[in-house]
Parts: sequence; C-alpha cells; structure tokens
Amino acid sequence: MQDDCEDKAGVQDADNCLCRLKDIVKWYPPDRLVLDQFSLEIGRGERVMIRGNAGSGRTTLIRILDQKIKPNEGTILCRGSIAAIYETTGILESMTLGEQIALPLLCQGYSRREAMAHASEWLKKIGEEIREYHKEDRITAYDRALIAVGQAVLQNPDLIAADTFMTDLNRAEQARILKILDEASKDRACLLMADEIPCGFPCNRILELRKPMDRQPADNMSWT
Repeated sequence: MQDDCEDKAGVQDADNCLCRLKDIVKWYPPDRLVLDQFSLEIGRGERVMIRGNAGSGRTTLIRILDQKIKPNEGTILCRGSIAAIYETTGILESMTLGEQIALPLLCQGYSRREAMAHASEWLKKIGEEIREYHKEDRITAYDRALIAVGQAVLQNPDLIAADTFMTDLNRAEQARILKILDEASKDRACLLMADEIPCGFPCNRILELRKPMDRQPADNMSWT
C-alpha cells in the first residue's frame, strides 16, 4: 500500500472536494504494479506537490486523472475540468509558439483568429510576447515548457495536473516557468509532480510517492 502519499490532512469537505482518488490500483501487463491502493483528495484552489522518483507512478497518476487510462481497481470522483501537462510536449512543424499554444482552443471550436488572440494576450500578460512568432527550428526546451503551460491555462480548467516537464531547463528557466504556473493557477487547483522540491512554488501540501511493494496480479485481472 502506498501510504506515503495518503495524507490525512488532505481530506476535504464534500462541497470543497474537487477530485478524489480512493484505493487506486494500476497494473501494466504482465505483472508490473505501478500504483497500489493509492488515495488522494484535492480541494478547490488547493496546491499539491507530489515528489517521486522515476518509476514511482507519477505519469500514470496524471494519465488516470486525464482519463487517458483507467485503473484496475479503485474509484475516481472529479467535479471539474482537468488540463494535464505531460513530460513531453508534442511540437508540430511550421507552427509558431503562439499557434502551438492556441491549439486546444482550436480543438474546442474557436476560430483561428479568436484562438490566436487568446494566445497572444496570454503571452503578453506574462511578458513573453517576443516569443510568439518562434517556429519549430528555433523552439527551445524553455519554449516547450511555456507551450505546455499555455495550452493548459487557455483551457481554463479547474485543475492543472503537471508531470515533471521541466527536467531539461536550467534553474533560472525552471524558476521562471514555476512563477508563470503559480500566477496562472491562482484561482484553480494545481497538482505538480517533481523529482525534487522546487523553490518558488507555494504549496498547501507536499507528499511523497514511492514504488509499491512487488506482488502478483490476481488470476482474474482485467487489463484496462
């Protein structure tokens, strides 16, 4: 059981609870156990940081919250929208940084003009308007992180769930992205995965996620 990430102080009032995961178990075939009876609650507007090493289930947790995969056991209750930031952000050729950020709005039915206006306004708000017209051949690791945050923020979610997406940035770049994420999530909940506890991102709770103990899956396991 992953008691390391089960925080009794995190139990939310029914009206304030935005997301609740209870006794989540996730296996990958044939016998890899990633999450074992994992429980977590996140309240509206709450900041939660989960520290864990590679292989501890960080990305799996984000994918479960984002409904990309299903757990084998356990229950999930989410009362709001979620925007996920993954470790790797896909970049499309011949598109500017502003166009990359605007993509989620285009998928939601916004016109190109409207989507680009929102992306441009956000970049100007955070003081990064000079990067709006960067293209694929000039997009850096910092730009990729900026795209990931921008795509999440423009979806106007109730919860931003971010994987460890800043590993290729230097400390100054990490601090800048964390400041942007901090400002962007003032009125929404935020779940941030990290290898180490970064400075400059205030959290209500910091939890530890560790690899579960080895055990064998049940014979009647349904792989999902």
